[in-house]
Amino acid sequence: MTRALRLLGVTAVLVLLAGLLGVGTASAGETDPDPLAGAPAKGACYDLTYKQGWEHSVPEAPVECSDDHTTVVIAVGQLKAGVTWDSPEKTISKNVGAQCGAAFAAKIGSKPALLMYSQYNWFWFAPTDAEQEAGARWFSCHLASLEDNALSDLPDKLPRAGRNLPDVLARCYVGRKYAATTCADRHDWRLSYATVVRMKPTAKNLDKAAKRICPRHVSSRVWLRSAVPIDRKSFAIGCSTKTHR
Repeated sequence: MTRALRLLGVTAVLVLLAGLLGVGTASAGETDPDPLAGAPAKGACYDLTYKQGWEHSVPEAPVECSDDHTTVVIAVGQLKAGVTWDSPEKTISKNVGAQCGAAFAAKIGSKPALLMYSQYNWFWFAPTDAEQEAGARWFSCHLASLEDNALSDLPDKLPRAGRNLPDVLARCYVGRKYAATTCADRHDWRLSYATVVRMKPTAKNLDKAAKRICPRHVSSRVWLRSAVPIDRKSFAIGCSTKTHR
């Protein structure tokens, strides 16, 4: 996939850019390459739609953060030495993922159980072709809160992931496919409790842990369980209460 939304929920989904123009060597008399040509400022806010998140470069100008906005720049990284926009997708992905992931963790947190309570995600944009021709090597990491098919308006203050988040950030589920969405959006289930289980993340262990943990942490007779593998010996499990919205 190219030019796709770059997200990090509890597990990262890194979608890569391929085939973009490389930066040639400047000839005599040309301006020196500028690695930050066109880069946004850290903290800049944008009012983007979910569809616009699929563009490979930021499709809109920034807006005042006091106005409605759906993303905020949490970092402006640069490709490391030896990496260009013509490098293999896997190489670019590793470089971008390391820097944006670190910025996300610093801003929102990195504990899997706490991340499950939120719809926080990150995605990234590359420079335009013209900016790349000017020598741009930057990429911008944007924080967002995802509904099932939209971006939620962000509040003025962005609390770290955890319990008691405002509805526009909190995780709920909707529909027969149990799509994750914010609790400000239409939903059928709300995450009530999440914890880390030190067991191999097999289907049998997930079911066993859910039956042991969830009934004590939900307020409805029926409940929904969700889980995210952390490594080969542990996983985070979430228990959701049935709602009437």
